[in-house]
Amino acid sequence: MPLFVAIKRFQRKIQNLNLPLAKKISKQNKKYINIRHQSLLMRKLGDCDMQLQKNKITNIQIAIKKLDGLIIHPGEVFSFWDRVGKPTYKKGYLDGILISKGKVEVGVGGGLCQLSNLLYWMFLHTQVEILERHRHSFDIFPDSGRVLPFGSGATVFYNYVDLKIKNTLNYPIQIKLRTTENHLKGQLRSDFPKTEKIHISEDVHTFIKYQEKRRRYNIISKTITNNKTKTTEKILLIENICPIQYPISEQALKEKNYSYITI
Repeated sequence: MPLFVAIKRFQRKIQNLNLPLAKKISKQNKKYINIRHQSLLMRKLGDCDMQLQKNKITNIQIAIKKLDGLIIHPGEVFSFWDRVGKPTYKKGYLDGILISKGKVEVGVGGGLCQLSNLLYWMFLHTQVEILERHRHSFDIFPDSGRVLPFGSGATVFYNYVDLKIKNTLNYPIQIKLRTTENHLKGQLRSDFPKTEKIHISEDVHTFIKYQEKRRRYNIISKTITNNKTKTTEKILLIENICPIQYPISEQALKEKNYSYITI
């Protein structure tokens, strides 16, 4: 392990000591499903070995055991890595796809980003506070069955690249997760129905070519509509721009109605 990684991991452990981290697991489901989402488990990622995708499913299933049923009380902080812990072969984790500094690598526990992506997407549909979230600095693979906006995920790397949220609601929320034959499925539940409708939208999406370098750019917003008063509030969530590492397909541009600008 590189020295700087060891230092960062130690520093993060010290930082987390002062946080009111969510720890309680409950097998009893909260009454209301406030948000649900699912993602396809097997997807083609460039020319990567599909066995790594199968290994990813095993890794996700192991991590789910540490997350399913977690109760996040008001004022508590959810930390992905505090709950999941360090992925190791001894725990049953397998080699999967890892992305580091724009390169595809293979390593133990690879593929857990699909789990953190799903959790982040569900958290965006609530009024919790996002304390920490990271995204990849490169777009490595062309879209394959994409249903969510580009750049709306949350990458994780043990333990200092984390997904953290604080429950700023006045009631507990519960994480529910499971896998089926084809999908990773998740819910956020509570004892109260939602009082608002939240919609995440992609307002701008374009590819840019500048000095022979290609980049992808988009803007993602969050619109909150009060169920009772019907008043709305729109918030800028994310502005993404990053280099891409694949050819741009004219057919894909037409299918998605994306623009391509040369500067």
